Order: sequence, then structure tokens, then C-alpha cells
Amino acid sequence: MRNNAANAIDLADKNDATQTGYYMRKRLNDKIVLGAANWDGGTSTQNYNIFRYAEVLLNYAEAQNEAVGPDESVYNAIGRIRSRSNLTNLPTGLSQADMRTAIRRERRIELALEDKRYWDLIRWRIAEINLNRPLHGMKITTNGSNVTYTVVPAVGGIGSFLHLKITCFQSHKML
Repeated sequence: MRNNAANAIDLADKNDATQTGYYMRKRLNDKIVLGAANWDGGTSTQNYNIFRYAEVLLNYAEAQNEAVGPDESVYNAIGRIRSRSNLTNLPTGLSQADMRTAIRRERRIELALEDKRYWDLIRWRIAEINLNRPLHGMKITTNGSNVTYTVVPAVGGIGSFLHLKITCFQSHKML
């Protein structure tokens, strides 16, 4: 990548080009034609969603599954999210652990790019496992109309997450 390119590493964020070459389309109004030709230097009038109903349903399903296991209300909450995308319901008869895995997967997909994943990993106490893996990138090759996607290791890409356990000590004066 050449220096000063629009998508070169720009930690100061002086331009709004992506560092990866990928752009997010989630939550954008598809009735607006996107692209540089339509950029007027202003900002979007579209509101940013901080908390969505899908997250409420996922939070409920997770809490209910942890409290009593995968009862009908857990299946209903997940089903409401999946039906919106014409996905089939989860199979019935899941154990509590299997439902936990399914709910975590649903959260990962449904809440992608919404700044929830990191905090989910912290809450589930699995951040040390998931964030200390080697990092990867994507090599995209085109040959005519054929596109090939290959996962490649990121140069110098080693995840580093350190969980600090802080213990508080009270000081006692010796009399």
C-alpha cells in the first residue's frame, strides 16, 4: 500500500477511509446512493442505533437460559430474531450448554459491527481465549469473473489481551 493513500494506516483518523478496504453497509439507508460522487462533505442525517430490540431479545434469551435453561420463552425470543431473516428455528431439545452456544453465535452475527462483541467476551470470561489468537487478514484474488478469498496470517498479527485481576488490600495500622 502506498504512503498517504486514502486507506493507509491512519491512527489519527484524519480521513475517514477504512484501514482494511472493507466498508460497513449495515444500518445504512439503502435508498441513498452511496459513493464519493454523492459525498458533499457533510454528515449523514441517519440516526445511530445504540440499543436495538434484537439485543433486548438476545439479552432476555441469555438471562433466561442461564436462570432456568432453554424453556419455550428462550426459543421464542431467538425465533423472533431468526424469522425476520427467514431463518429456520433452532432445533428443539437443546441442553442449557448447547443453547448458550447458540445464543452466543446469534449475538455474534446479529450484533456484528455494533461494538458489543468485546464486552460479550469480557462478560462471558472468554476474552483471554478469543483475543489472544493470531490475527488474520483476507487476500482477495480475481481472475476474470472468479474471485478467490484466502485467509492469510497478518504480518506481526498476534492478539494480546491481558486480563488483570485487581485485588484490593486494606491497610491496617499497627497500634
